[in-house]
Amino acid sequence: MNIFIYSFVLLLGASIPLQAQLVQPERLELELEEYDPYYSVVSAGGQGILLYRLNEEESRGNDQVFDILHYDTDLKERWSTKLEVEDAELTGHEYKEGKMYLLFREQENQADNYQVYSVDVESGKISGYTIDNAIPVELTEFTTVDGVVLLGGYVNFRPTIIYFDLENDKYRVLPGFYMNKSDLLEIQTDEVTNTFTVLYTEKAGKRQQTISSKTFGRNGELLFEYSLKPEKGKSLQFGRTTSIGPEALYVAGTYSHGNSKYSRGIFIAKQHANGKQEINYYNYGDLDNFFNYMRAGREKRVRKRIERRKIQGKKVKLNYRLLVHNIIEKDSMNILVGEAFYPKFHNGSSFSFYNTSRNRSGIDKGNLEGYRYTHAVLIGFDDKGELLWDNSFEIKDVLSPTLEKFVHVLPQDTSTALLYMFENVLRSKIIRQGEVLEGKNKEDIVTLYEGDEVKHNEYNVGGLEEWYGPYFFAYGVQRIKNSANSSVDANRKVFYINKISYEPQQKAPGAARVEVEDE
Repeated sequence: MNIFIYSFVLLLGASIPLQAQLVQPERLELELEEYDPYYSVVSAGGQGILLYRLNEEESRGNDQVFDILHYDTDLKERWSTKLEVEDAELTGHEYKEGKMYLLFREQENQADNYQVYSVDVESGKISGYTIDNAIPVELTEFTTVDGVVLLGGYVNFRPTIIYFDLENDKYRVLPGFYMNKSDLLEIQTDEVTNTFTVLYTEKAGKRQQTISSKTFGRNGELLFEYSLKPEKGKSLQFGRTTSIGPEALYVAGTYSHGNSKYSRGIFIAKQHANGKQEINYYNYGDLDNFFNYMRAGREKRVRKRIERRKIQGKKVKLNYRLLVHNIIEKDSMNILVGEAFYPKFHNGSSFSFYNTSRNRSGIDKGNLEGYRYTHAVLIGFDDKGELLWDNSFEIKDVLSPTLEKFVHVLPQDTSTALLYMFENVLRSKIIRQGEVLEGKNKEDIVTLYEGDEVKHNEYNVGGLEEWYGPYFFAYGVQRIKNSANSSVDANRKVFYINKISYEPQQKAPGAARVEVEDE
């Protein structure tokens, strides 16, 4: 299920020394009337981009009509079509193997049936399917693999996985997940082997939680399963998994003390096919660059406090909320990326990283204003699961109404560039493992015509996503004024898509490094 407010892109690679250059070679503008609905954007990789939105003029009551458009990688229109849906609510979208899937929940019965439409990217052909669902699910996951739809969510607060084979009309609820005090972490698909893996938490003892996994074949048959065994006093909170061949796989994520909802650090686990496990734990206070997002004075005070506790033989107790992303595999090195955040409330209060609340959710969502992100964290580790380096990047300007996964990572050569967009401004920083090669820079989103002046950005829609090869696309809604160009409307409201590439360049001899920091 893909809904993005803001987005971050992480790139690995470039020659050294470097100077980041963002190039915006193409821009698409679709003009909007004042109250037109906005488009949803779906990356189709090298096949281009798909857009869809509700056509309010042609929709009648519960009978909805959606416009679907396909653009190539040069942002030229290839085809457009319409989809008619009766009495169903759009729930999510997914792109896999040349097809976009749209998921709708039927509204007229209490069994929570679903409608699935696959849109062939090459031809625009649409095929529709109905999932006769026997149980009402609070849906959190939607993905596909080789024509199989996988729905994940909760029934009576317990995890549930629904399997549906579109071509063979085969429906089943997968066994082994309906447990108390358990959370779904991810459904990961493998298009090469046509398998899928479900990662979830479960109780491991009194005041302790672990992470378990089940891998299934294309037909829903269980292939293998495992549960990690954390050391006494530690709970595994959240994790992501990746395989390292048939012999072993990694799970990396966050751990806490007891059943706290705040994490104390990062764990990296290696699970062997013969059942052997190794789990390494790294407290946030032991990382070299975890606190670099702070102002210099505050960072110095926090580090002194940590050192005093270590000298006194006391445990370092730092409590953070960290949203963990997929593990990136690069040669003999692996990179874990996460973002630290805290909930912000309308009365101005928030939880700091010293908060030790035992509340199950830790968040009063009725008074929640949004989630304030503080910094992104990068952890590099080797094939033994041992820490090689760490780095961080401050994200002080982002407040998101929902907790979203923002960071996208593309491996290249030897350095790492971190890029994110907020309020239609691109911000970047270049590192090489634990070093900072180039500080924070800013660049505006380029408009279409000379003389364009952006008067307003719609900040509740838009983002930045990886596309194909070295390219990304930024999208959003802008109000633009142009008094200098008589061939252009003086005022226009547009939905835009900008094609973007990141091109590292050799610096000229003696050139100065320019660093721009947020105030």
